[in-house]
Amino acid sequence: MKMNLVSKTRLVSAVAVFAALAGCMSAADTSIENPNFFGVKTGDGKLTGSYNPAGFTSSQVKKHIKVLCKGNTLGSYGEEVSENGLATFSATCASGTKLSVGFTEIETDAHGKTSNQSVGS
Repeated sequence: MKMNLVSKTRLVSAVAVFAALAGCMSAADTSIENPNFFGVKTGDGKLTGSYNPAGFTSSQVKKHIKVLCKGNTLGSYGEEVSENGLATFSATCASGTKLSVGFTEIETDAHGKTSNQSVGS
């Protein structure tokens, strides 16, 4: 079977996309590798994610995620330790979330300074 240039381009593009996706790490994978990092998903009025207890405490996580709430106040918070050793959390905001849908990365650097980046709407 002879492939034309368009078919070859599509095949190469599909392989490149698959390879890129296969190489992506989830936020949980990153938290295992880097205990000073965790991700927070915002959606359906909830904040969910997981963190490595070697890098953060429960009270630190609450402090960092409450800034994603209107009025900076959590309504509820719960967590449990999963099989991989990460603490998985779910929270709500007392007055709703600042983002309807989004993802926030929270990371502490070697000097103890914590930063966050959010993407969403």
